[in-house]
Amino acid sequence: MDISSDAFQQIITLQVELFKVLANNIRLGIIYSLKGGEPRYLSEIRAELDISKANLSQHLAILKNAGIIDIIPEGRHSLAVLKAKSLVDACSLVRELIRERLETSMKPFLEDIRDK
Repeated sequence: MDISSDAFQQIITLQVELFKVLANNIRLGIIYSLKGGEPRYLSEIRAELDISKANLSQHLAILKNAGIIDIIPEGRHSLAVLKAKSLVDACSLVRELIRERLETSMKPFLEDIRDK
């Protein structure tokens, strides 16, 4: 694909917008909370993340608008479900990159400790 094409630039713009949505510890926590694929009650997610109802609602709205989750009303309660299950795999890849980076950067330190 031609990286200077309009189509490629639009893809890049969409990727940047998605990364902005994901660049938040609470939103990532919500995604990890939903990674099992089963719908979860919002009250469970809120308790797990130890955040206020208003704060959770704000982050859920952002994730919903990005097409990452769905909210399912169920009587007086609501459930959230992860629509973009491939994000869990993407997060695993990122964690693996971080682990490799940490191992590389810490290797001299760990070797120094072993030598003492």
